[in-house]
Amino acid sequence: MFPTLAASGSVTKSHNNERESKLYSTGFDAGWELDLFGGTRRSVAAAEADLQASGENLRNVLVSLTAEVALNYVEFRVYQARFATTEENLQFQQETYELTRWRYEAGLDDELAVH
Repeated sequence: MFPTLAASGSVTKSHNNERESKLYSTGFDAGWELDLFGGTRRSVAAAEADLQASGENLRNVLVSLTAEVALNYVEFRVYQARFATTEENLQFQQETYELTRWRYEAGLDDELAVH
């Protein structure tokens, strides 16, 4: 899309028995490829579109990752609440068993209630 420029330079020094010579050389080159049919412009536009699509794919992955982390956190809290409820139920069942056993030992309940 833009012109290209190139420059070069060199110095060559040579020694003979009787004299010394120096040769200086410089070069300059400029070029510009005409984009008559718009191929270069279209390839630049395509590369920009690919870059933008890659950025959107990254954002999509980040949104999916965030949603997955949030879902896992909610599931963790639900299981944590279920575990606390289960421990509480176990404690109540233990107390009920102890009361039933004491009632059996006192002769107020039959053996079937203890089992």
